[in-house]
Amino acid sequence: MLRRMRRESAKQVGHRDTWDTGEVLAELPSGGPIDLAGLFGNARPVECEIGCGKGTFILARAAARPEVNLLGIEYARSYCRYTADRVRRQRERLAAAVHDPRRTPAGTHEAYEHATRNAHEHATHDARKHADDTALPPAASVRMVCADAADVVARLPAGSLIRMHIYFPDPWPKRRHHRRRLIQPPFVQTLQRVLRPGGELLVVTDHLGYFKHIRRVLTDVPGLARIAFPRMTDADGECVGTNFERKYITQGRAFYSLARLRYTIACGRPVRR
Repeated sequence: MLRRMRRESAKQVGHRDTWDTGEVLAELPSGGPIDLAGLFGNARPVECEIGCGKGTFILARAAARPEVNLLGIEYARSYCRYTADRVRRQRERLAAAVHDPRRTPAGTHEAYEHATRNAHEHATHDARKHADDTALPPAASVRMVCADAADVVARLPAGSLIRMHIYFPDPWPKRRHHRRRLIQPPFVQTLQRVLRPGGELLVVTDHLGYFKHIRRVLTDVPGLARIAFPRMTDADGECVGTNFERKYITQGRAFYSLARLRYTIACGRPVRR
């Protein structure tokens, strides 16, 4: 297996085997399709983030979209366990806040209610069908998997994802290492299969060379249409709100984003379901 997402130093999260990952860290069975309904315990729509790092984005996304399941794939064991522990702690903290406002840190209860209202206002039609059975605190439906991303995505059922997030993947800048890049034609074909009609692929990178490579790979791919990149955070000056993005903003780096919509063809016209 190849490590395809860039890494920060493991010293930044420490070397601990005592992270309490609860049910957030999932162990996938070897071989065969992945049963997402069994993994999450429900049939809600699923979004996936590849390369979660310290989990900043997936935590914020869980708060913004409590009506969807979030699958996080992280190759580095220390980061995967660290993120799973963060998710568990946030879930327990917000669950306690909802049931006992006196234990709520300043602003947390209001932020939870606002995030829940905002998520339902912007929910997809498919997500709304499951709204009645999603009375759970943010981060309740996050699962982390420690594995190679390409291997996991290849095992996902067809049409199982409503959105794929890939932010700041390892650019592997040396020419002899380009084959290790995650986004290659075979991987894009896999994404075509696992994204449902109307599903989105969102990519952000700070590496111009990798951006040009990704744009070339995605050019004229049947079933993927170019769309405007949706903002994933409310923070000023940020696009997606990951740790890497915040770090690179302070360094003055430029960012390059791509967004594609999965569609089907009916009667000679693209159809977004």
